[in-house]
Amino acid sequence: MAVANPEHRRVAGVILAGGRASRMGGGEKGLLDLGGKTLLQRVADRLAPQVDVVALNANGEPDLFASLGVPVIADTLPDRQGPLAGVLAGIIWARSQNRFSDLVTVTCDTPFLPTDLTARLLAARQRDNDLVIAASNGRHHPVFALWPLGVEKKLAHFLKTQSDRSVMAFIRNCGYVSVSFDFIRCGDQSVDPFFNINTPRDLTEAAQYIDMA
Repeated sequence: MAVANPEHRRVAGVILAGGRASRMGGGEKGLLDLGGKTLLQRVADRLAPQVDVVALNANGEPDLFASLGVPVIADTLPDRQGPLAGVLAGIIWARSQNRFSDLVTVTCDTPFLPTDLTARLLAARQRDNDLVIAASNGRHHPVFALWPLGVEKKLAHFLKTQSDRSVMAFIRNCGYVSVSFDFIRCGDQSVDPFFNINTPRDLTEAAQYIDMA
């Protein structure tokens, strides 16, 4: 059941898992085990109550992710061009459903993501076409964002014409609103809700937080 939002907008959620996970030695990072669940399952469990539907952006074999029980969307652009390619694929998919106004994106390696992410991003929007991004501890997290579906053409053009294809470069080009999130408590530790798992050491650290949560 999706969380009600103040604008009564229908929001699709996409978990971005289309990268190469090179610092993890390759493979599908989202399928790594963390406390008896995959990273993907932990992220999906936190995102699903916040949106009307969850889908996964991944470029591996769809059967690898069957246990998650969500649509799997591959990049529409070749050569794994980064998170923005996954955002574009998510927007194209959401528009094809003819029932969503916005897309929320998160990454597959953030098992502590805020459970009020979508509601707070929506509440911070000042205009229907605003991009809204998350922040914590003075840092922006532009992949954790609310995207109006009308940005599709501008994003496709950006990816086709720009050499700097970072998420923040595109968002700065569009203009954005940011929302700051507090750290969360896990036992006696304060943890950034956007703590992301890039290395085996990060996975070990996250397991300690999971045990305390």
